[in-house]
Amino acid sequence: MVAALGNEMTGKSIVQAGSETIDGMVCDVFKVGVNTEAAFFTENHLAVSPEGTVYILDFLTGEWGLFENYGPYWTK
Repeated sequence: MVAALGNEMTGKSIVQAGSETIDGMVCDVFKVGVNTEAAFFTENHLAVSPEGTVYILDFLTGEWGLFENYGPYWTK
């Protein structure tokens, strides 16, 4: 089991996963997923800039995009 901040009602957890430069800013990267006794299963990668801009990683392209542009994608 990974040390993660979780929500028992939703079953989701978040784990800090380092940093990455996005749009010229060093952003904190987080993995969002499900934490079980066996493993942490990543569902999404999010990044937060020093100014508070939130990005989401598009797994199909490998590119970071603004979270606000992925609303319908995120809710699927």
